Amino acid sequence: MGSVLLWGLTLLVFVLPGVGCAPAPRNFSHEERVEPMSDVVGNWQKMTQSACSSAYPDQIEFQAGGLYFTQKASSSIYTQWDAGTYEVVNPKQIKVSTANDAVITYQFSIAETVVTFVDPQGCEFQYRRL
Repeated sequence: MGSVLLWGLTLLVFVLPGVGCAPAPRNFSHEERVEPMSDVVGNWQKMTQSACSSAYPDQIEFQAGGLYFTQKASSSIYTQWDAGTYEVVNPKQIKVSTANDAVITYQFSIAETVVTFVDPQGCEFQYRRL
């Protein structure tokens, strides 16, 4: 009986090592580690009135769950952003789903109450927090 008990303990020690231990750390890519930035959440009013910025909405609301909604003064003007999803990739980039369902990466920065976006064509436009 003693040898069976000793064999069973040996089996637990050698066959089941690490049982009850935390899993090994996973190597996450930088994108997976970034938490959504709460600074972008809220309501914003467009400040920039340039030719290239006219494709972007007059007002935008970024919600905490990764959704956004917009308003445009004239419904007859095409808006690059209407409603959809967004994801902060890192402190300098945000992905936004556009009116044609493409997901575009924009450069962005927030300084106090102003958020600045730069689209892939180099158009820079700003919004002020409401």
